[in-house]
Amino acid sequence: MLWEKRLTGQTGLSRDHALDTNLESVQAATPAGPTPDLRLPDRGGSVTEALDTGFPGQRPSLDTPASGGGGDEPPRGPRVGATPPVGTPRRRATRLRIARWVVAVDLFALAAACLVFDGPAETKRLLSMCVLVALVLTLNATGSHYRDPVRLSLLDQLPDLLGRALVAGAVASLIGGRTAVWTALVFVAFVSVGRVVGYAFLRRVRRSASRSRPTIIVGAGPVGTTLATTLVEHPECGRLPVGFVEDDRSHRTTGHDLAVLGRVSSLPDLLVERPECDVIVADPAVEEQQLISAIRGCDSLPSEIFVVPRLHGMSGTHDRQDVWGYPLTRLPRAAHRSLSWRLKRVVDVVVAVGCALLLAPVMIVCALFVYLEGGPGILFKQERVGRGSQTFAILKFRSMAPSSGLESAQRWSIQGDPRLGPVGRVLRTLSLDELPQFWNVIRGDMSMVGPRPERPYFVQEFSRRFDHYDARHRVPTGLTGLAQISGLRGNTDVSERARLDNHYIDTWSLWGDVKIILRIAGSFMARNDQ
Repeated sequence: MLWEKRLTGQTGLSRDHALDTNLESVQAATPAGPTPDLRLPDRGGSVTEALDTGFPGQRPSLDTPASGGGGDEPPRGPRVGATPPVGTPRRRATRLRIARWVVAVDLFALAAACLVFDGPAETKRLLSMCVLVALVLTLNATGSHYRDPVRLSLLDQLPDLLGRALVAGAVASLIGGRTAVWTALVFVAFVSVGRVVGYAFLRRVRRSASRSRPTIIVGAGPVGTTLATTLVEHPECGRLPVGFVEDDRSHRTTGHDLAVLGRVSSLPDLLVERPECDVIVADPAVEEQQLISAIRGCDSLPSEIFVVPRLHGMSGTHDRQDVWGYPLTRLPRAAHRSLSWRLKRVVDVVVAVGCALLLAPVMIVCALFVYLEGGPGILFKQERVGRGSQTFAILKFRSMAPSSGLESAQRWSIQGDPRLGPVGRVLRTLSLDELPQFWNVIRGDMSMVGPRPERPYFVQEFSRRFDHYDARHRVPTGLTGLAQISGLRGNTDVSERARLDNHYIDTWSLWGDVKIILRIAGSFMARNDQ
């Protein structure tokens, strides 16, 4: 079969040797309980039943009829949690570093293009070329040109390459004149030749099973199994299916020899064990909310996730890769895994320090009035839950008489509380009580923009009652967020807050943070005018 050829043909080892090598570590990945028999019945047989992490007591096959007597199953492919196919070293060696090849090609093309228009080594010209090189590499990186694609095709990338090169050339021309634009055009010509040659070589390398990315397919229905067969038949796509995850046994189809590795909810755990695996979501028989939870659980993992659109027969051409008629849309990296996320921390510190210095006179006046109204104890500390469900002490100006620790931790709203004095009411109305939280931002407890932190008691309660509430803690909490500028402050709908907070995380960008800060500043000034 195709699986036997890809697993053994590159190494010259037998199919049984390949299967034996994988079975040892599968046992270690099997959940606690009765230990399944994972041995081969004989050197000519195949894997026995009971290798199933998702449906205890059931066989993990897709009910493919056995070939031959004796009731043996057809040989299965490698499984997550097992050693990679024979001849495949561990993660750092197995993963084909396509990004390095493509970056090297781009650098050589840029150097050659710069040499074509060689001239006097003037400061402006040198600066212009440096800007061009930096912008081309940066723009290509943001356009996913240096990520491992399923389809290696210059023609698919050429319009985007040309557009980004012209933008970089136009910016560089402001320093060095029109030469920068011509250099950008020559770069496109050179990089086209380089990528054609490079992609031809990479496609040949990908045909080796040891150089393909192991891939878990979410969904064992007609779409998933047909896509798995297609990927095996076309190894130049660089993705080698190793198994399915699926909840509904009735959604499986016959005719495939890959195992079901578990339920959809087990996907994050499978990827923790085998971080070199990619994921393709192919119309699984599971509720959308469960699928979203499983995918969000993979945010911090290095795996690439692709999705076959539900209406794949009518999907457009934007941001997709085709695998023999199946469009795959690559999900964007989680916000905290992007390069711009590192810049967010720098912006947070700069803005927090600047705001703290600018508003220092206001904070001094607030502290004075708090002291005059309630005496010592100007600042109020309270435990809140931040990124990764870690707790920290948030700082506020005290706005009412001190209460017991239990009341502070478990009381939802103080609206109408008689202990709230005139000063505290003004502080809370204008959100001035939260100004000390600039220190939390500088320390790294919080960000300028993000989901608002909540107390541990309410986090536990809301996580139990509302879908995806706990997913808010994938990123640092913030001074303000999308829910707050949408009017969800104080005693408002928690489920709507959670939905907006998760939308902010899933669609995060630096410009999105800037928009939120500008809208908060505008609303603050409007309230002051009133």
